[in-house]
Amino acid sequence: MIFIEIKSNILEVIAILDTLRDPRVLLLDDRFADVLIKKLGEYPRPSRAPQPFRSAKQRRWFFAALEDGTIKVPYQRTEQLMKGWKKEQTSQGVTVFNAVPYASLVQGKRTDQSPYHRATWKPYEDVAQDVDKTISPILDKSAQETINTIFSRSMPLRVL
Repeated sequence: MIFIEIKSNILEVIAILDTLRDPRVLLLDDRFADVLIKKLGEYPRPSRAPQPFRSAKQRRWFFAALEDGTIKVPYQRTEQLMKGWKKEQTSQGVTVFNAVPYASLVQGKRTDQSPYHRATWKPYEDVAQDVDKTISPILDKSAQETINTIFSRSMPLRVL
């Protein structure tokens, strides 16, 4: 009989399952990715903070765009950032990404975020750490159940 005790984070759990060559390892990655995408897609409350013009050129562009209908006031969220979060299966597991051009300015690393968004939007790394703290115990339990299922049906080992 083989006994594996798991007291680690989800990455170690996935590594153990991967060594067993069981396809169910992707389900754990997939669940984590689904929860992460859901959390990354949650919009904070609008800040309503004033956003002053940085130059006369910017001010002219704004009023010209307002006049021709390119932009509207008050600003209505398009939810493109939320819809932009996707997952992709890779040989290493699952990759979560956002291809929206301005994603890094809103939810990127703290150093990449625009100053206006820093006060209201969490960087993607912080969101991933929060999700990891919340979901890892649940996935650890699921992984333990999967391992138990695998070994309860396996053939006894024979020494040659």
